[in-house]
Amino acid sequence: PPPQVTEHSITLGGRKLDYKAKTGTLSLLSGKGEVTAEIFYVAYTQQSPAPAKDRPITFIFNGGPGAASAYLHLGAIGPRIVETAADGEFLRPPQKLIDNPDSWLDMSDLVFVDPVGTGYSREAPGHEGKEFWSVDSDASSVGAFIRLYLAQNGRTGSPL
Repeated sequence: PPPQVTEHSITLGGRKLDYKAKTGTLSLLSGKGEVTAEIFYVAYTQQSPAPAKDRPITFIFNGGPGAASAYLHLGAIGPRIVETAADGEFLRPPQKLIDNPDSWLDMSDLVFVDPVGTGYSREAPGHEGKEFWSVDSDASSVGAFIRLYLAQNGRTGSPL
């Protein structure tokens, strides 16, 4: 599916910050140009003050297989998090999302990445997940995703 984009705002450090949220997938390719995997991401990019191509960008992920970025995204770093009790325990359903006063979005754009075998990221037909499930191959596929994301979004000059 094509990327989905929505616009939001949050107040961080007493300053209103407008941002875009974008979800999508990027295709990883083999040296022969065949799709080997689809990697899902959720990106938050500051819009005001004006977006800057040299603004820092942080890629946030757990390792695959099995550890999607959802807990980091909705429990710690993203602009919206699941509301918890004062002691940090999750509340009973239904869950509610609230603005995160501790989000890193005021310091850096954020890209939450699900490595292959986590969240919505999957190996392509004809490939096996275990091709991506070692320290080296996990790092290689996430590194390839980061390079592709930076290139496709005009952010190769952004500090990481």
